Amino acid sequence: MTELIISILPFLVLAYVVLLALKRIKRFFTPYKDTPFGFKGKLVYLDKGKNSATFFNKKYRIAAKGGDFIYLTDDGAYVLIEYKSRKGRIHQSDIAQTIASVLAARSIYPITRAIIATETQSKEINVLGSDDVLYNNIKEVHLLTQQIKNGMRVNTYYNAPYKCQSCNMRTYCTRKSVD
Repeated sequence: MTELIISILPFLVLAYVVLLALKRIKRFFTPYKDTPFGFKGKLVYLDKGKNSATFFNKKYRIAAKGGDFIYLTDDGAYVLIEYKSRKGRIHQSDIAQTIASVLAARSIYPITRAIIATETQSKEINVLGSDDVLYNNIKEVHLLTQQIKNGMRVNTYYNAPYKCQSCNMRTYCTRKSVD
């Protein structure tokens, strides 16, 4: 039996290589369509609201949707898009949310690019680093949100109280009893 497996192994490897080459050739002749975000890609994930998949990064205990969209580009890169329907600028909290989404979505997709887009601007976030490097960028905010979610009273808040209205942690937060 082992001899049989060893004898057909080169043919299986060759067949695999041929399949990969055929996929590349097909992609060359049928490129992906333009996306609204300035590149060609195939939509592989769409946040449809409550019924959408939630991704989970076990190492950092981050559960998140995979942004609003994930595209596969012609060169094989996975791009996560975090879309904000407002006309304003991109905030630091948007960047932290996007990094958390990248870390969670990498449990399924090898995300190598991330873009945050509002109605008036877009910004590509560097997510080429390791998961450890990315997590270190949001570690403080992540730990703070975990404390809030676990019912701990925290003394770190947004500078402007109106930001609390759009904070995902507002249902768990004790700030309203502190102010």
